[in-house]
Amino acid sequence: MQTDNSLISVVLPTYNERENIERFITTILETVNRNVEIVVVDDDSPDGTWEVVERIQARNGNVRLMRRVGKRGLASAILDGITWSKGEIVVWMDCDFSHPPSLIPELIRALEHYDIALASRYVRGGSDRRDFTRVLTSRLINLFAGIFLGFSVKDYTTGFVAIRRGAFNKVRFSPKGHGEYCIKLLYRAKEKRLRLREVPFSFCPRKAGETKTAQNLTTLVKHGIAYCLTVLKLRLPRKADPL
Repeated sequence: MQTDNSLISVVLPTYNERENIERFITTILETVNRNVEIVVVDDDSPDGTWEVVERIQARNGNVRLMRRVGKRGLASAILDGITWSKGEIVVWMDCDFSHPPSLIPELIRALEHYDIALASRYVRGGSDRRDFTRVLTSRLINLFAGIFLGFSVKDYTTGFVAIRRGAFNKVRFSPKGHGEYCIKLLYRAKEKRLRLREVPFSFCPRKAGETKTAQNLTTLVKHGIAYCLTVLKLRLPRKADPL
């Protein structure tokens, strides 16, 4: 399968990313150097992230802004961005530089032979450079997921994904919760016998802006429990597996 002429949509869910967003968009445009659109889905950031994107959009037709007022949530923002996007290839990622734009071309190249490409911290060559507690928690969640869902995927909670539109349309994307959507997406993709490829990368902690993931131990544990419950629900009969 060829990807050379395909429109690539990069979906960026944002909340209080004013310090990062312009440099991040510029880096993507410089790095991808292909037929690309950048779709920013901003949850009405109090820091005015959407204002920065509006200015970029006014001078660059490759950048599009969806400002969501009265609606928040990582998974639903990603789904709204994918639904609104036009590309035959869709990439979504965090825009705090913990997900490096330099990896996008490699993920896209992987789609020449696979349906889904994941940036993975836990395959050979990957790494997670956050603090010990977060790394341990993430490792345990992915071990738990591997035991129940299969070890053919090493990083069920990556959040940095490239997928063909046709493959995306074959799986249900859950707009609920936080990172649970990623576990469900990858498990359902395996059920559909879609071809998955994990590309190693080094996950670095953000340097600016406001994190959309766990900010303290309590929130970290809360997310961890939600992820593990999601894993268990996926092993129940399908009627017990809501979006």
